[in-house]
Amino acid sequence: ALFVSKSGGVVALMRSRDPRFVCRAESKDGGATFGPAAETKLPNPSTGVDCVRIGDDVFLICNPVALGRSPLSLARSGDDGLTWK
Repeated sequence: ALFVSKSGGVVALMRSRDPRFVCRAESKDGGATFGPAAETKLPNPSTGVDCVRIGDDVFLICNPVALGRSPLSLARSGDDGLTWK
C-alpha cells in the first residue's frame, strides 16, 4: 500500500513473512526506488494491508495479530506511518 508523505515522498506499507509485522519503506524520488523496509510495531500474519491518507492522518486496514486473520482493524498514524494507534 502506498501513500504520499507530508514531505512529498512516497511511503510503502507491506506485509512480511519474517518478521511478522507490517513493514515500511520510503522513497524520495517519487517511487522509482525505495530505501530498505523496516518493521513497524504492528504485528501482521503476512496478510495484505491497505491505507489511505485523510488530511494529516494515515489510516491502515490490517490484521494486527501474529497469527490468524481476525480481527480486521483500522489503525491511525499522525506521523506518516512511523507510529500507530
